Amino acid sequence: MSSSSLLLFCWSPYNKRKGKNKSTVLSSLNLKGREGGRVLMVLQENWRWCSKCQVLLFAGYPQLPNVCLAGGQHDTGTSGNYVLIDSVPSAVGQHGWKWCYNCQDLFYGEPSVTQGLCVLNQGGLGPHDGTQSGDYTLFNNDPAAFGQPDWRWCRKCYGLFYGQFYVTQGLCAAGGPHDGTQSGEYQLMHYKD
Repeated sequence: MSSSSLLLFCWSPYNKRKGKNKSTVLSSLNLKGREGGRVLMVLQENWRWCSKCQVLLFAGYPQLPNVCLAGGQHDTGTSGNYVLIDSVPSAVGQHGWKWCYNCQDLFYGEPSVTQGLCVLNQGGLGPHDGTQSGDYTLFNNDPAAFGQPDWRWCRKCYGLFYGQFYVTQGLCAAGGPHDGTQSGEYQLMHYKD
């Protein structure tokens, strides 16, 4: 491995076989133009995209609620396996993203870990609950970043949604489509299962 490579480790809090945390090596990537040389970074896998409401949600706790605003459960059947940088203070990117314990969605939790609108908290009128979350870091407006582009922050619910064709699409807990008009573009790392 060269000194400009990044060794990625991926962990999931739920291991179907043993019910314990697991770590696996994902890949080695060449990061040209990045400072610092060799970096060890831990990523969390099992984040999925819902094709009905367009949000990014955590699918690693199958025993927790999985409710989609479009009705029924989230549809993640065509989603890749997204991986997020978890609780790495030195990571490059925008910090402050949180996992909502109630709805499983990723939301922006700065300056408060309870903000935005959660579909399962008080009938969609309560804030997301990020009190049990790590600090996730996303690549934002970085042309050198790797990953899938076109992810947006919704200024109404504070969630992250996929906005490939429009900055307003999907279904928002605040009503109507998500609103990414005040969002930068985020890039997420992912792979097919």
